[in-house]
Amino acid sequence: MNFIRTTKPTKNDKYYVRQASGGYSTCIKGKPTDKECDVLANCVGFACGFFNEFIGLGYEKYHLNCNAENFIERAIAMGLSVVKNPVPGGIMVWQKGPTLSGSDGAGHVAGCTWVNNLDNPTEVKTSDSGYGSSAFWRTTRKKGNGNWGAGTNYTYRGCIVPPNYVKPVVPTPTSEPTPTPEPTPEPVKQDFEVGDKVVVTGYATGDSFGGGAKTAKYTGSLDEPRYITKITDLSRPRPYHISVGNKLGDRDRGWVSKEQIKKI
Repeated sequence: MNFIRTTKPTKNDKYYVRQASGGYSTCIKGKPTDKECDVLANCVGFACGFFNEFIGLGYEKYHLNCNAENFIERAIAMGLSVVKNPVPGGIMVWQKGPTLSGSDGAGHVAGCTWVNNLDNPTEVKTSDSGYGSSAFWRTTRKKGNGNWGAGTNYTYRGCIVPPNYVKPVVPTPTSEPTPTPEPTPEPVKQDFEVGDKVVVTGYATGDSFGGGAKTAKYTGSLDEPRYITKITDLSRPRPYHISVGNKLGDRDRGWVSKEQIKKI
């Protein structure tokens, strides 16, 4: 796993120590010169060390030892890529003044350590150093107008990404599939309804389960019409209740099965 520097390097971190002092760095001495890492204080020496330390080859492969604002051109010449959005492990680059000549300022570089959203970042954290300033500090930067917290004399140019960087693939949003509506079931058609006029064959009983006293016996004659007055659970043996007489308003007689009745 690549290492991202979020603490001040020490004398054992050779990416921040000049080759003349036994380290890996080709950068100049910092000012004020740190007693352990002699390329500090200097944003160039720190960013060069940060980038090579992240790659972790055990030597300085990428000699980013020019003015800070010219890191982009130096990186491209060495085969590296530059993207607009900050990337963890990459170097953020700012130009100072209207030109890249150095006569109007050397610019600034910082090591990007964290990004809140790789596809559309609005906040990052960086590790920094500054020539004539401090050897090391941490900065939280808001995108704002796109200048990532730098002063008005500075212009953000882009981020140098490590050689193994692969831009994350942002999945294309897809709409929620519309479920196929379930067909509305047809209502169960009843063979008989309350109020149907019927003729009955056989006995009516005192309850719908077939128990109780036999209340009447019918021959199925059209001369003995009855009416269905109640319907109970159709799973019962005798779910239909019939009237005692041949008028709809007559009182109840008893329960019969489906097979015993015929609509007329």
